[in-house]
Amino acid sequence: MINRKFSKIAQSLTLGAVAGCVLFAVVGCGEEESAEPVVRNTTPPPPPPPVKPKVTSIADLMVQLGIDERVSISEDQAPDNTEDRIALLTFFDGMVRGEQKTVSDMLPMTDREQLEALVASGQWEKATNDIYSVELYTGKDPNFNEDVVLAIYTVGFDLQPQMWAFESDRDGYVFEAVPGPSDILDKISGTGEQLIAAWFAYNDMEMNDIANRLDEKLEFEKQNIARGNDESKSSASKGPANPGGGPMSPGGGGKKRRPIPKTPRKPPGPG
Repeated sequence: MINRKFSKIAQSLTLGAVAGCVLFAVVGCGEEESAEPVVRNTTPPPPPPPVKPKVTSIADLMVQLGIDERVSISEDQAPDNTEDRIALLTFFDGMVRGEQKTVSDMLPMTDREQLEALVASGQWEKATNDIYSVELYTGKDPNFNEDVVLAIYTVGFDLQPQMWAFESDRDGYVFEAVPGPSDILDKISGTGEQLIAAWFAYNDMEMNDIANRLDEKLEFEKQNIARGNDESKSSASKGPANPGGGPMSPGGGGKKRRPIPKTPRKPPGPG
C-alpha cells in the first residue's frame, strides 16, 4: 500500500513543476526567440549588355561591293562598324574610278558645285585617271571630335594627302574636305591615329600663323589709312590749291605722284 505521505509529497512536487513551467512560459522560459521577417529583394536584375552587331571585315566588303583594288585600308585602321566601312569604301571607290555621281551624292552642296566645275573643265577626268592608289587612315578631329579619314593618294611618283570629315544623316553619308597644306607629309610623321593627330597639330599651327600675318597686314593698312586721313585734313586746312577745280581735275593745282624711275639693269659681261 502506497504511503499517503509520500504520495502527497510527490503530488506537491508535480504541481510545483507544472506551475513553474506555466510561470516561465508567460515570461518566455523554454520558448525560442521569434525570427525577424525576411525581406525579399524585388528589384529585377539588370538586363544583359546589348550584343554588338557583327562587323564585316574589309576583305569581305571589298569582294561584296566590288571595290577597286586601288583603294586600301587595313583592318586596324577601319571604323568599328560596318556602315562607316561601306561609306568609306564606296566614296573612295567612286573617286578612283572617276564616277562623278557617286562622289557628288556624298559631298556637301558647296563641294558639289566645285566638282561640277572640275568635270566641265576636264580636270576631274585627268586627275582621277592619274590616281595609282589611295591609302586610308581613320581617326578623330581633336578640335571638333568628328570622324575623319586621311586619304593619301599616289599620283605618279607623288603622294598627295587630303583630310576628309565624314558623318551620316537621314539622307546618307557626307564627306567634307578639310583644308591643309599640300606638302604636309614632309612636315609630319607617324602612322594611323598618330599621323592624324600630327596632321591637325601642324595644320592648326599653320592656320594660326596665317591668321597672325593677316592681322598684322590689316593693322598696317589701318595705320596707313589713318596716316592718309591726317595728311588730307592737313592739306584741307591750308585751303584749295586752285579754287577753280579739284586737285585731280584738269587745270587743277593738285600734283600726281610721279613713279620712281627704275635703274636699268646692267647687262652681264665686262665693263
